[in-house]
Parts: sequence; structure tokens; C-alpha cells
Amino acid sequence: MKRKISALLLTIVMVLTFATGAQAQQTEGKLKVWLNGEELQEGDGSALVREEMAYVPIRLYLEELGFAIEWDGETRTATAMMDEVSIAFPVDTAQVVVNGQEVELGTALFIQSGTAYAPAEFMALVTGHKLELKAEEGALYFVVKTSSEGFMWKVQKGEAEVYLLGSIHLGDEDLYPLRPEIEEAFANSDILVTEIDMTKINMEEVAALNAELSEYSDGTILSDHISEDTYAKLQELLEQLEIPVTTFDPFKPWAIQTGLESIKAQMEGFNPAYGIDQYFTGKAVAQEMPIQELETIEDQLKMLSGFSEELTESMLLQSINHFFDEGASAGVLLDMWKNGDSDTLLKLENEMKLIDEYYEAMLVDRNEVMTDKVISYLNDEEEQDYFVIAGALHMLGEHGIVTMLEEQGYEVVQQ
Repeated sequence: MKRKISALLLTIVMVLTFATGAQAQQTEGKLKVWLNGEELQEGDGSALVREEMAYVPIRLYLEELGFAIEWDGETRTATAMMDEVSIAFPVDTAQVVVNGQEVELGTALFIQSGTAYAPAEFMALVTGHKLELKAEEGALYFVVKTSSEGFMWKVQKGEAEVYLLGSIHLGDEDLYPLRPEIEEAFANSDILVTEIDMTKINMEEVAALNAELSEYSDGTILSDHISEDTYAKLQELLEQLEIPVTTFDPFKPWAIQTGLESIKAQMEGFNPAYGIDQYFTGKAVAQEMPIQELETIEDQLKMLSGFSEELTESMLLQSINHFFDEGASAGVLLDMWKNGDSDTLLKLENEMKLIDEYYEAMLVDRNEVMTDKVISYLNDEEEQDYFVIAGALHMLGEHGIVTMLEEQGYEVVQQ
């Protein structure tokens, strides 16, 4: 348990977008606290509820997990330490400091009756637990979260090693922690490679290119380019979403379809900030690890905008028709990734083959370029180790990166 928590604390701060404590469904009072199946001692071990937010005693909670706690009366700061991990809790502030990095809480730490308290939701997240409120019992349960499996392979040439991580580009806090093998592979690598290096993007230039590719510039609007039926269904959906029905009129179908998928994912509680590529990019920046890219954002935008009008309208209509379908939810993809479900991954890849134009541009052409990049990393004269992240759909199947590497004689081992 100690090793798992230590590894998690070194990484979780990179994905932490923290808001407030857990909703306690009562304005004031106390809640029992159960941690890994054991109830914390009554009295000092209770959670406090303030303005419907739950807070737990810092010392008792973390000592139960094996942390040593020190109190600095001059600065009114409790510091929790275990192995290489340090978490400072400066009371009366709305932040903590994890290994030197500040994390905003959105609600202040406080002391009551000589005991320091922190938001229950933060304490659950930073120690790798899932928080469950059982109002009928008047209790908070902290249950250890299972690690996400994901999809990872390793290919080697001489002393050079390349790890291939099939990613998902959005997620939620339940996507973490990742299994230790993934974290260790990153820790052992010299260079991070993502589809796009988001740290070097010129947002003004990208916005200008996106506008050029996604908006009509010839005086026409969306209804001039798609069927009356598709346009009517889009307006009906926008009314349901309480979005002005003319909002998307200046935009082309591919951009609207992309926008609708983003809106849907956000409504379901998923966020690109929790995506695997963003997570490791944050870690690389913090560690000053070099970052390279497999392609550019210009490549991706031009690919998305290059599909035929027939295909983009068909994809838009599909997004409209299935907007509220649970089976078309991003949650399905997240479950696949968490479980490392290769069968579902291959099924999705095979479904993409049904539309030749889409499959060729989205996977086949891009995978060839990505595979060539991976081979160049294996031929690196300095024999550096690379941690390469690309969407999971790029990895398997007839034209997957793993398959193409194997066809060229490389031994690719799933990790």
C-alpha cells in the first residue's frame, strides 16, 4: 500500500483539477469515516460537514495510511511525509503543496478543537481512493481505486528502447492511477513523444487556421451545404441543449460534428485535461523532459477538413442521432482503456474500415508516418529511450503501428 500511494502522489498532481469537497447533503454536522474497510476512531476520526462540504482530519487519515506527520506551529502547517513524498497543508489557506508543487483546493483548510481538516474529496484523490457517501448511514467510505490497465508495448533495437502507449485523449479522475508498469516505463524514458506537442503550439496561428478551414468564406452558410432533414435535426438538438439554433450556421459539418462530440463528452463529465497525453505532457514539463511530436496540429486540422461533403454530413447526422445514446458515450472508450480491453479496441478499428475514406485518412495514412517515426527513434545513434503516445486505435489491427513494426521484423512485446 505504501509504495502504491507514493507512486500515485508523485503523479496525481499533474492531472488534478480540483474544485471543492464532497457534497455531504447536509449543511453541518459529522460523518463517520471508513478507510479501507476500517472505521477511523470515533470522535477525532469523524468527518466534519461545513456548508454541505465534507472534511476529514489530516493527521488521523494519513497516519492510518503510513504517513509521518509534523506540525509547525509558527507557520500553522501540517506536513505529511512518506518515502520520497511530502505534502504540506498550510492551515487557513485554500491550497496544499505536493512535492513543491502548489495545488489549489477551492476551499480552505481549517482547525477545529485542535484538529486540522482538509477536503475529503482531495484526500481521497491524492491517496488513490474513491470517495463514496452513504447518507443513510451518515458515513464516508474511502475505497482503494484500481489501476487503469491501458495498452502498452515495448520494442527494442540494441540499447534503444521505445515504449508505445495507446492513449485516450480525454478522461476523468477515475482514469487514475495508472498501473505501475506504465509509470515506470515513462520514468525510464529520456524523451516523450505525443501526437502533437501542445507545449509549442502558437494558439493565434492555430485559431486562424482553424477558422480558415472550418468556416464558410464564400457567403454561404451551413443550410446551403447539407440536406433540409439534417439541418432540421441539428436545430432540434440545439434547442434541446438550449443553444441558439443559428450558432453553427457559419461552420462546416466536420467542425460542428467535432464540436458536438466535445459538448457531449463535457456533459458526461469527461475532460481533455484528464487525457493520457495531457497527463504525461504535464509530467514531462515538470521534469524538463524533451518532448517531440508524431505530427502537427496543422496536419490534423487539414486531415479533418479534407473529407468529402457526403462523408462529413453523414458523420454529423450520426452524431446528432446518437447524441443521447449511452452506447455512443465516451464512457465506453474509457471503460475499454481502464480494462485494457483489446477485443473492444479491435472491434472499433474494424468498424472504421466500413468507411474507406475515413479509415484511410484517419488511420492508414497517419499510421505509416507514425511507424516511420518510431523506427527513426530505434535508429537513434545516441540510443535514447522514447515514450511514444498515440491514440489507442493507431496501435492494433491490420494497419496498426504494432502490426507494421512486426511486419518489418521488429519484436513488439505487450507490457
